[in-house]
Amino acid sequence: MSSSHHHGDGDSRAFLLMPSAKKPSRRDKKRGVQRYQLKLKVAGGQSKASKVYAAFDLLMHRPIPDGAQINNAKLMRIRTGDRFKYTVNFSVRVPVAKPAKQKAHAIGVDIGFRRLEDGSIRAATIAGTSSDFETLSVGLDQEYLDRIEHIEALQTKMDERATELGKKIKPLLKAGAVLTEDHPRYRFVRAIAAAPKNVTMSLEQAYKLGSWLKNNPTELPKAAVDQVFEWWDHNAKQYREMHNLRRKTLAWRKEQYRVLAFELVGHGLPIGIEAIDLGTFAEVKDKDNKLRNKALSQRFLVSNSELIGAIKNAALREGVPVVEVPAPYTSKTCSACGYVHKELKAELEWDCPECGVVHDRDENAAVNIARSALKKMAPKKPRALAAE
Repeated sequence: MSSSHHHGDGDSRAFLLMPSAKKPSRRDKKRGVQRYQLKLKVAGGQSKASKVYAAFDLLMHRPIPDGAQINNAKLMRIRTGDRFKYTVNFSVRVPVAKPAKQKAHAIGVDIGFRRLEDGSIRAATIAGTSSDFETLSVGLDQEYLDRIEHIEALQTKMDERATELGKKIKPLLKAGAVLTEDHPRYRFVRAIAAAPKNVTMSLEQAYKLGSWLKNNPTELPKAAVDQVFEWWDHNAKQYREMHNLRRKTLAWRKEQYRVLAFELVGHGLPIGIEAIDLGTFAEVKDKDNKLRNKALSQRFLVSNSELIGAIKNAALREGVPVVEVPAPYTSKTCSACGYVHKELKAELEWDCPECGVVHDRDENAAVNIARSALKKMAPKKPRALAAE
């Protein structure tokens, strides 16, 4: 959001959300986003002349549902380096959606973590029970992975330098009581100085120490401060670059998932997803993937929980049912004949031993998930009374 400060233009309300004067771009229409202008009172007293307002161009990532009432809004400012990002969170009261009619078809989402031959990573496969629904492969391309590799390379270098800094300043901090116990930074400095030999100084500790000493250079022994400043000169800029790149990368991925979710619920069909523990998902799928450990530590690559969350949020807004179905055998059950191939390993493609149909493992699973969702939604037939 961008902002400009000015006096009120005739409307004295402290909070005013208005349609944007700018025409929506073709990209906005494709993504389904809405633009508004938000005017807020940021200063001033009771008199009209003293009131100061800030006007923001607001990009609404999640459209306010028709008929919803805004209860309150919270404006937050996040600083990244020397720039600020503004975010507004709205709390709204949404009318109760009418129960969706039973549909003849459904959509299934098979989440995954699979590296393909072209180097991309498949995050999910989406298929439907209707032949009119075109199968979607949700992936993270090489450009995204290159960004991650660059971020990891920056962090690795700075981690190594932080470890070396720790080795140099620990003895200098242990030499005497450099801070009194009532000092606000006492525990922080003591944690660095008293860390065991097998515990290295973290990058975050190094940056936090440097940013503090920049404004307080006489608080610690000069020999230690000189070492910290030397580290700061070589790493502070890269540290900010790394965090800025990480923020942009995660924001890009989140936006891709939001756009996908918006398009998915636009079909108006029930959506089936697997009922699995996403917290341990990366540990049990594609164990041979060489990126497995990085995915667990960085939580960068796919974030299946973010994808599922985007789908659930979009579905809730539009009144589209989301049905969780049991995960076992969704990949191993032939969607053509129902045969369960229990001996199947981790192959991406497989032939059904019963009917001979060739399956893409993930697409086959998505179709089975969609059918299970329909089955779960079907009205239960009343039990027949036993004859007396």
